[in-house]
Amino acid sequence: MITVMGATGHTGKKTAEALLARGQKVRALGRSKGNLAPLAAAGAETMTGDASDAAFLTKAFTGADAAYTLLPTDPHAPDYRAEQDRQGEAITKAIGASGVPYVVALSSLGADRPTETGLIAGLHAQEERLEAAPTQQ
Repeated sequence: MITVMGATGHTGKKTAEALLARGQKVRALGRSKGNLAPLAAAGAETMTGDASDAAFLTKAFTGADAAYTLLPTDPHAPDYRAEQDRQGEAITKAIGASGVPYVVALSSLGADRPTETGLIAGLHAQEERLEAAPTQQ
């Protein structure tokens, strides 16, 4: 089972569809049950919830062999960077609590730089959180 965050978005949807096409079991996460319906019809297990809810993410990652993670974009957030940090902390906490052994994190060119990258700075912070997280041995 592979858990896919943002399964109705640009990259998550393509990831979930490609995994399903290859016969993989997929747990597709999203904010809208209606938007997840096509993936459910294609055989995915679906879960709706908030990417900043560590308890939801822990449940979603538990029992998965791997997780595809990302920081969902919300251009209407009053403080975009604070929202990225809140979501990133929830994701990292859920990874540790669930014991999911493999994690892929969508990032960006420039995320290796800590400053002067605009919105990408939040991805730099997430990469650092993930690198510092305890790993399964």
